[in-house]
Amino acid sequence: MKAASGYQLVVEPGKSGQQAYRQTASQPTDNGIRVEAEDGTLSGNYTAISGSYASGNMFIGAKDHQVTAGSADFLTVKVPKAGHYLTTIGYANGGATATANVSINGHSQKAAVFENTTGWMTAVPNVHGTRQTMQYGDVSLKKGVNHVKIEALTNSAELDYILFTPIK
Repeated sequence: MKAASGYQLVVEPGKSGQQAYRQTASQPTDNGIRVEAEDGTLSGNYTAISGSYASGNMFIGAKDHQVTAGSADFLTVKVPKAGHYLTTIGYANGGATATANVSINGHSQKAAVFENTTGWMTAVPNVHGTRQTMQYGDVSLKKGVNHVKIEALTNSAELDYILFTPIK
Protein backbone atom coordinates (compact mmCIF):
# COMPACT_ATOMS: atom_id res chain seq x y z
CA MET A 1 0.00 0.00 0.00
CA LYS A 2 1.19 3.50 -0.76
CA ALA A 3 0.19 6.61 1.15
CA ALA A 4 -0.37 8.48 -2.13
CA SER A 5 -2.83 5.87 -3.41
CA GLY A 6 -6.58 5.88 -2.80
CA TYR A 7 -8.35 3.10 -0.91
CA GLN A 8 -11.95 2.34 -0.08
CA LEU A 9 -13.16 0.88 3.20
CA VAL A 10 -16.63 -0.63 3.38
CA VAL A 11 -18.15 -0.83 6.87
CA GLU A 12 -21.12 -3.09 7.47
CA PRO A 13 -23.09 -3.43 10.70
CA GLY A 14 -22.39 -6.52 12.76
CA LYS A 15 -24.74 -8.49 14.95
CA SER A 16 -25.11 -7.36 18.56
CA GLY A 17 -22.50 -8.96 20.80
CA GLN A 18 -20.77 -10.57 17.82
CA GLN A 19 -17.03 -10.91 18.06
CA ALA A 20 -15.86 -9.99 14.57
CA TYR A 21 -12.65 -9.19 12.82
CA ARG A 22 -12.41 -7.59 9.44
CA GLN A 23 -9.43 -7.13 7.21
CA THR A 24 -7.82 -3.84 8.13
CA ALA A 25 -5.21 -1.93 6.25
CA SER A 26 -1.78 -2.97 7.50
CA GLN A 27 0.50 -0.17 6.40
CA PRO A 28 4.08 -1.33 5.90
CA THR A 29 6.56 1.40 6.76
CA ASP A 30 10.32 1.48 6.99
CA ASN A 31 9.82 0.98 10.73
CA GLY A 32 7.38 -1.93 10.61
CA ILE A 33 3.69 -2.59 10.04
CA ARG A 34 1.29 0.03 11.34
CA VAL A 35 -2.42 -0.57 11.96
CA GLU A 36 -4.72 2.35 12.80
CA ALA A 37 -6.95 1.60 15.81
CA GLU A 38 -10.02 3.06 14.08
CA ASP A 39 -9.69 0.48 11.28
CA GLY A 40 -10.71 -2.30 13.66
CA THR A 41 -14.16 -3.62 14.49
CA LEU A 42 -15.34 -1.93 17.68
CA SER A 43 -17.59 -3.28 20.44
CA GLY A 44 -19.11 -1.87 23.63
CA ASN A 45 -19.01 1.91 23.75
CA TYR A 46 -15.78 2.35 21.81
CA THR A 47 -16.24 4.63 18.84
CA ALA A 48 -14.08 6.21 16.14
CA ILE A 49 -13.47 9.90 16.88
CA SER A 50 -12.07 12.63 14.66
CA GLY A 51 -9.05 14.42 16.08
CA SER A 52 -6.34 16.42 14.34
CA TYR A 53 -3.65 15.26 16.79
CA ALA A 54 -4.21 11.59 15.93
CA SER A 55 -2.43 9.90 13.06
CA GLY A 56 -4.82 9.75 10.14
CA ASN A 57 -6.96 12.31 12.06
CA MET A 58 -8.90 9.48 13.77
CA PHE A 59 -8.60 7.45 16.98
CA ILE A 60 -10.88 5.32 19.15
CA GLY A 61 -12.23 6.23 22.54
CA ALA A 62 -15.25 6.02 24.78
CA LYS A 63 -17.92 8.67 25.24
CA ASP A 64 -17.07 10.81 28.27
CA HIS A 65 -13.93 8.65 28.67
CA GLN A 66 -15.98 6.00 30.51
CA VAL A 67 -15.54 2.51 29.04
CA THR A 68 -18.10 -0.21 29.55
CA ALA A 69 -17.45 -3.93 29.97
CA GLY A 70 -16.88 -5.55 26.59
CA SER A 71 -15.48 -2.42 24.93
CA ALA A 72 -12.88 -3.81 22.55
CA ASP A 73 -11.04 -3.18 19.30
CA PHE A 74 -10.69 -6.21 17.00
CA LEU A 75 -7.83 -5.63 14.55
CA THR A 76 -6.44 -7.68 11.72
CA VAL A 77 -2.79 -7.34 10.79
CA LYS A 78 -1.07 -9.06 7.90
CA VAL A 79 2.64 -9.72 8.24
CA PRO A 80 5.02 -10.98 5.53
CA LYS A 81 6.80 -13.54 7.72
CA ALA A 82 6.37 -15.31 11.02
CA GLY A 83 8.49 -14.07 13.88
CA HIS A 84 8.81 -11.82 16.86
CA TYR A 85 7.69 -8.20 16.59
CA LEU A 86 8.33 -5.29 18.93
CA THR A 87 4.91 -3.74 19.55
CA THR A 88 4.35 -0.02 20.13
CA ILE A 89 0.93 1.50 20.87
CA GLY A 90 0.11 5.17 20.28
CA TYR A 91 -2.42 6.43 22.82
CA ALA A 92 -3.59 9.27 25.04
CA ASN A 93 -4.92 9.11 28.59
CA GLY A 94 -6.06 12.18 30.49
CA GLY A 95 -7.27 10.19 33.50
CA ALA A 96 -6.17 7.45 35.87
CA THR A 97 -3.93 4.64 34.65
CA ALA A 98 -5.91 2.42 32.28
CA THR A 99 -5.39 -1.27 31.53
CA ALA A 100 -6.55 -3.50 28.71
CA ASN A 101 -6.50 -7.22 28.02
CA VAL A 102 -4.65 -8.12 24.83
CA SER A 103 -4.99 -11.33 22.84
CA ILE A 104 -3.34 -12.37 19.60
CA ASN A 105 -4.88 -15.13 17.50
CA GLY A 106 -7.05 -16.09 20.49
CA HIS A 107 -4.12 -16.38 22.93
CA SER A 108 -4.05 -14.07 25.96
CA GLN A 109 -1.00 -11.84 26.29
CA LYS A 110 0.13 -9.60 29.13
CA ALA A 111 -2.15 -6.67 29.97
CA ALA A 112 -1.43 -3.31 28.34
CA VAL A 113 -0.92 -0.47 30.84
CA PHE A 114 -1.67 3.08 29.66
CA GLU A 115 -0.16 5.66 32.02
CA ASN A 116 -1.54 9.21 32.27
CA THR A 117 -0.34 11.45 29.41
CA THR A 118 -1.59 14.76 30.93
CA GLY A 119 -4.50 15.03 28.49
CA TRP A 120 -6.72 13.49 25.84
CA MET A 121 -6.13 13.22 22.09
CA THR A 122 -8.45 16.16 21.40
CA ALA A 123 -6.88 18.49 24.00
CA VAL A 124 -6.68 22.01 22.58
CA PRO A 125 -4.10 23.32 22.58
CA ASN A 126 -2.10 20.12 22.55
CA VAL A 127 0.94 21.79 24.12
CA HIS A 128 1.93 18.84 26.28
CA GLY A 129 1.97 16.34 23.41
CA THR A 130 -0.75 14.30 25.04
CA ARG A 131 -0.47 11.48 22.48
CA GLN A 132 2.32 9.22 23.67
CA THR A 133 3.66 5.82 22.73
CA MET A 134 3.88 2.78 24.95
CA GLN A 135 6.37 -0.01 24.32
CA TYR A 136 4.09 -3.00 24.80
CA GLY A 137 6.87 -5.49 24.11
CA ASP A 138 7.69 -8.57 22.05
CA VAL A 139 4.85 -10.53 20.47
CA SER A 140 4.90 -13.56 18.19
CA LEU A 141 2.98 -13.27 14.91
CA LYS A 142 2.38 -15.91 12.26
CA LYS A 143 2.91 -15.31 8.56
CA GLY A 144 -0.21 -13.85 6.95
CA VAL A 145 -3.31 -12.71 8.82
CA ASN A 146 -3.20 -12.25 12.60
CA HIS A 147 -6.11 -11.22 14.85
CA VAL A 148 -5.38 -8.74 17.65
CA LYS A 149 -7.95 -7.87 20.32
CA ILE A 150 -7.53 -5.01 22.79
CA GLU A 151 -10.29 -5.04 25.42
CA ALA A 152 -10.66 -2.30 28.03
CA LEU A 153 -10.25 -3.59 31.57
CA THR A 154 -9.95 -0.58 33.88
CA ASN A 155 -10.47 3.12 33.17
CA SER A 156 -10.15 4.53 29.67
CA ALA A 157 -7.40 5.29 27.18
CA GLU A 158 -7.76 6.59 23.64
CA LEU A 159 -6.04 4.35 21.08
CA ASP A 160 -4.42 5.77 17.95
CA TYR A 161 -2.40 2.97 16.31
CA ILE A 162 -0.31 -0.16 16.83
CA LEU A 163 3.11 -0.56 15.23
CA PHE A 164 4.69 -4.01 14.78
CA THR A 165 8.44 -3.85 14.10
CA PRO A 166 10.24 -7.10 13.20
CA ILE A 167 12.92 -8.11 15.68
CA LYS A 168 15.93 -9.38 13.79
